[in-house]
Amino acid sequence: MCRLEISGREYSAFGNLFLLRNPTRAAVVIRSSFSPEKLQGLYALWEEVSRSEGVLVSPFISQKEKAVREAGLRAGASIIHLLDNGFPPRYKPSGRDFGLCCEGRLLEIAPVEYSSQKKPLRREAALALNDLAMAIAALPAGEALKGRF
Repeated sequence: MCRLEISGREYSAFGNLFLLRNPTRAAVVIRSSFSPEKLQGLYALWEEVSRSEGVLVSPFISQKEKAVREAGLRAGASIIHLLDNGFPPRYKPSGRDFGLCCEGRLLEIAPVEYSSQKKPLRREAALALNDLAMAIAALPAGEALKGRF
């Protein structure tokens, strides 16, 4: 694990840090207020990012966002998964995420602080994670990888 700074805040990260340098990154954020036309355009963008082996960035909270993740992985995309809780001691991803990490197709970013208590994800925290996804996707590729390793 390492620490990195994004938008003035410090985070822990596990996985392929070089995904932050991929010039083709897109935030996967779906809001109920989006019009069908806007959603259609976003789905086309995410499909193109996936086909070009780009990176999808999101906390992947909603079922629709999770479906975009699955379709993206099938098409060749890599994933930057934003988590709402820090990493426990001796952390490693499990299941399919472990395989994605070994392939260099996954980076998990989480707060530095870890809590062993299971807490429901509140709306404010979900919105903050979506904002972080958009910030990461918008970072210039050359400046996206700064931190302590």
